[in-house]
Amino acid sequence: MHKTEAFTELERGVIAALETYSNVHRGSGHNSMVSTHLFEQARDIVLDYLGLSKDKYIVIFCTPRRAETLKANLKQDSYQSVSSNDIRLSLGIKALAVKRKALPKDAPSLTGGGTTRLISPQWVIWAKAPDKFEAGTPAIINVIAFARALQLIRQSGDEVFPDPTAEKHSVNEILYHDELEQIKSSGEENPGGIAALGKALVIVERIGLDLIREEEQALTRRILRGLSQIKGLKIYGVNDPASPRFALKGGVIAYTLRGFMSDKVGKELAVRGGIGVRYGCHCAHILVKHILGVPPPLERFQRIIASLFPRLRFPGVARVSLGIENTEEDVDNFINVMGKIAAKTNTLKQKEAERQINDFINAAAVKVYSQL
Repeated sequence: MHKTEAFTELERGVIAALETYSNVHRGSGHNSMVSTHLFEQARDIVLDYLGLSKDKYIVIFCTPRRAETLKANLKQDSYQSVSSNDIRLSLGIKALAVKRKALPKDAPSLTGGGTTRLISPQWVIWAKAPDKFEAGTPAIINVIAFARALQLIRQSGDEVFPDPTAEKHSVNEILYHDELEQIKSSGEENPGGIAALGKALVIVERIGLDLIREEEQALTRRILRGLSQIKGLKIYGVNDPASPRFALKGGVIAYTLRGFMSDKVGKELAVRGGIGVRYGCHCAHILVKHILGVPPPLERFQRIIASLFPRLRFPGVARVSLGIENTEEDVDNFINVMGKIAAKTNTLKQKEAERQINDFINAAAVKVYSQL
């Protein structure tokens, strides 16, 4: 494969991943399921590239600097690694393939995001690896691009991506030469992410923050009024558009539905309407348990149950968020589907729904990681 063809193929895979881009591990919608699948498949691709067994090793994605922190707690013969810097791509990604038995048992050096499973003011139950060691929201697209690049290298050779060091420097690079050189040498540089952020800010500036805010408030009024008519549904925070505090509210609504766990609400929305929400404790365990009225004795009981049954879900809240592309039709569809869930009307059979979702996920994965 020619070098130009490799970049074209890499670009094609990234564009395919962006078609269904969403957050990983934390959403219930079809797109989140696809992004999560692609992200997890990237671990298998790394192990395949390194020639390691999935039964003995687990892959942790991090920045090169975070990798150094984790490696300091590992024996030298307990891991192997490969980074985007190693394959001459500026993605800011490093993959550590660590022997499962060698993973640190104590608290991770960086916390947040999905690193915890259950929290109280006195104790923490950490998530299982790799989540325990991947604090915060990962660079999803960068990881997927990194994995696809590894596939292309295995297919066409180590030199398929050229050395970028011969490129000329811009004025800004010259002005900040020392700092940039340090970043580049560490493998932390992420020009794609910087460019994407810049483009997003340009789009927001063109639309105008005032217009975005006006549209968001209009949709928030609409969704609050609609949800208030659903029996058994409770909204947390500002729930009345007529409230003087409504002006301070963003387009994020946390709620519970009587008789349903929050994860069940999320799954029903995905199956019935292709709607993606988040559910659980949203990186705010103590606050969520407070608003749900979880007393200390029940909290202690949850700790025991969490230790005995690691896969068991605990009470939380569902959270729907309004984005810049949402419309009144989206809001009305969400309200309609939530009403059907509350009324417990029939939907697709569970097995048929799961089959359709799995077909959708697998088709998306083929578009991203398909071999030429």
